[in-house]
Amino acid sequence: MTAPVSSESKTDQETPTSSKRKSIKFIYADGSFRPPHCGAWAYVVVQGHRAQRYAAEAVETTSINQMELRAILNALKSLPSGETVVVRSDSMYCVKALSFWWKGWKKQDWITAAGEPVKNRSFIEDILAEVKRMKNVSFQHVYGHKGDKFNEFVDTLAQVETWKMRQKWLAEQPAPPQSLIL
Repeated sequence: MTAPVSSESKTDQETPTSSKRKSIKFIYADGSFRPPHCGAWAYVVVQGHRAQRYAAEAVETTSINQMELRAILNALKSLPSGETVVVRSDSMYCVKALSFWWKGWKKQDWITAAGEPVKNRSFIEDILAEVKRMKNVSFQHVYGHKGDKFNEFVDTLAQVETWKMRQKWLAEQPAPPQSLIL
């Protein structure tokens, strides 16, 4: 699924196999979450077939959608203005929210069809502000765990950061009472 955010027509869009691939930056973004509140985000920026940069960070008190969105936001922030970007995410929520849903939400003063405030509004608005800095941005859904090497890479980065955060959290928990230890 490709959803352009710019006014570029579908026939003018770049694909990974087009001759202009080297001028396009591909962002692969992913998030991770483990109860009770440990999460992480990760991204890699790819041009041609080479990773240019990547980053990952653990975050306390979060949600999976916040981590997915934060990965996209931080990746876009890492790029200079005027770039042509394809954001690839295994989060259908992110792809649809950033491609289509935000327009209706904005018209309805950021209220969903169910009459509830849009969750993660601040992340979505921040991402849309970053999109405006770029020449063209489109969002594509990729299936997770299906062998896409860059998607697998950011998944691993996010999982490792989440695991480290969870281990730290577990180490900080009080020991169980002696009466419960067998």
